[in-house]
Amino acid sequence: MYVTAGVLPPVPLSFRRLYHSREQISYDPYHGLKKYGPYRGVDVKILHLVPSESNLIDQYGDIFEFIQDNIQRILSNILSRSGNRVYIVQKKIEYSRFASLSMNTIREVIEENSEKIDSNTVILVPLISRVIVNPDKFYAKLKAYGLKYNVVTQVYSEGGLINLIRSSLSAQQKVHGPLPALLNIALNIFAKAGGIPWTLYNATPYDLTIGISWGIRKIYDRLTGPVVKFYGVVSVFDNLGNWEYMDAFSCRTTKKELINAIKTVIEECINNAPIRGDSERVLILTREPFKRKLVEGFIFELIKRGIKVDLAVVSTTDPIRIYNVDIENYLPDKGVYCIVSDNQAYIVTTGVYRRKYYGMGTPKPIKITLQTYPGENPRKTLTDILSTIHALTLLSWRSFWGQIRLPVPLYYSSILARLMKMLDPEDIANSFDVFREYILRPPNDDIRRRLWFL
Repeated sequence: MYVTAGVLPPVPLSFRRLYHSREQISYDPYHGLKKYGPYRGVDVKILHLVPSESNLIDQYGDIFEFIQDNIQRILSNILSRSGNRVYIVQKKIEYSRFASLSMNTIREVIEENSEKIDSNTVILVPLISRVIVNPDKFYAKLKAYGLKYNVVTQVYSEGGLINLIRSSLSAQQKVHGPLPALLNIALNIFAKAGGIPWTLYNATPYDLTIGISWGIRKIYDRLTGPVVKFYGVVSVFDNLGNWEYMDAFSCRTTKKELINAIKTVIEECINNAPIRGDSERVLILTREPFKRKLVEGFIFELIKRGIKVDLAVVSTTDPIRIYNVDIENYLPDKGVYCIVSDNQAYIVTTGVYRRKYYGMGTPKPIKITLQTYPGENPRKTLTDILSTIHALTLLSWRSFWGQIRLPVPLYYSSILARLMKMLDPEDIANSFDVFREYILRPPNDDIRRRLWFL
């Protein structure tokens, strides 16, 4: 046994096409969007809901106006090169009633503004902490209720922005450029409206990359008593890192049920997703190891059908550290990797990047463990997985700076799984349709393919 180590090169990202040539390249999402424009632009329509109560307007009115003006300015700058536009309409609502988040209240707000809402509309909603009793519950319910009525929402918390905005509004302090928090909100809105900010310039070795996450939720039923269920989510990406869609699943907490649910949802993904390349390769990423029965049965059945499936467990809890003693915070370069066996490797995903971004957190790599048979050249298989993970940590459209520790299919599925755990069974029943046994989907296929959960 021997150790293989190296550094993967920086990942080029694609932005707007220049006439009949290929997409324009940048290694920096913020620079690429400013200079070239988004990979695919769309007109963005925003319905900004603000309180009508005089006490809330007196306290937060300048905050709402500042946020709206800056989001319009940021999105106009992004879209100017793609020829698209942003439209914002502000609507005053009785916020204290809206904050109760009854299904009827949400429906009334949407119906009252139906002429302002279409497939490119994002409803912008402030989360006012002095009114909202449980912010996490409010956030999750609002996202889920949007599915019922085929709308997407963007929530912002006034608490996290007040001090920053008030400082920038004061005469004593000048802010150079937009606040990072508002840049990220604007980016989220653009992606939810159906735009594609950036993609990979070079395709990954896999036609599809599927991230899968699940969690346990105890449900109290008045008739049957407490019931424990798994709620999980898969997110599917193509070979350029484009989001395809999500599927959710639920099942009782038994090994057999979980195996059947995972098998069903993965098979559905593979059967219905477009295979764009000739290789017919699929990478499945998970935080938890799959049961051996599932790997030896279902996964190998897919392989027999001619679909090469690699299943990798991604862990962030391993005690291994990789240091660069030549710099102050000891962070190594992003892309530093070490293959320690035929089925195990480590890679740094949050390190120093192109000597411009100085990394984040501790010098902690993520651990990759291959659960499927690696083939005749296991080091090549692991290198393909590492290069894919390296690239997909630069595709989070939640942040203008793109970088995250986990590859985005796993990151997005984790966000969705946490959201599903926060919802009551009634919310899930009202917001998702049972597509087939175990599988839950939003009622509308268009919204299923939009990033409604960001």
